[in-house]
Amino acid sequence: MTSSNLARSLFVPTVVMALVNLVFGLVTVFWQVPTLTGAAIALGLFFIGLGAANFMTSTAVGAFDAEFAPVVQALKSVALLQLAGGVLTMILPHTSLWVIVVGSLVLGISGVLTILLGLRVKDTLPIDKDWRIAGFVLTVAGALIPVIGDLGAKAILGVSGGGALIAGIFMMIGALTVRSDAKKIEAR
Repeated sequence: MTSSNLARSLFVPTVVMALVNLVFGLVTVFWQVPTLTGAAIALGLFFIGLGAANFMTSTAVGAFDAEFAPVVQALKSVALLQLAGGVLTMILPHTSLWVIVVGSLVLGISGVLTILLGLRVKDTLPIDKDWRIAGFVLTVAGALIPVIGDLGAKAILGVSGGGALIAGIFMMIGALTVRSDAKKIEAR
C-alpha cells in the first residue's frame, strides 16, 4: 500500500507531465500549416518539457524512500534522453530526415523506458498503470513517425501530437487518481 506522502508528492509532477502532453497536443491540432522548422522547434520544446517533468517526478520519488533509487535513476535517464533529444531537434538542420529520426527515436525509446518503469513499480507506485499506457502510446507514435513523416511537418506533428493528447489524458487521470488515493489513505 502506498503512503499518502508518496501519493501527494507524485501529484504535481504527474499534472505537469499531463499538461506538457496536452498543451503540445492541442498546439498540433490547431496549427494548420506548420513549417518544418516550426515543427522541429515545437517538437524540441515538447521533448524539453517532457524531460523537465520526468526530472520533477524523479525528485518526488527520490525524496520519499531510498528503495526507489533505481527508479529515480531510470527516470533521470529518460529525462536526459528527452532533454538531449529536444536540444538536438532544435539545433540539427531542420530537414525531414533529422526531425523524423530524432523525433521517432526520442519518442520510441522514452516510451519503451516508461513502459518498463511502469512494470518495475507495478503495485508499488500509484501511477504505474498510467506510465505503462502513456509509454505505449508514445512508443506507437514514435514508430509511426518514420512511416508517415515524408508527408510533411503536419503529419509529423499530427502523429506526435495525437500521441501526446492521448498520453496527456491518461496522465491527468493518473494525477487525479493519485490525489484521490492520498485522501483515501489519510481517511483511514
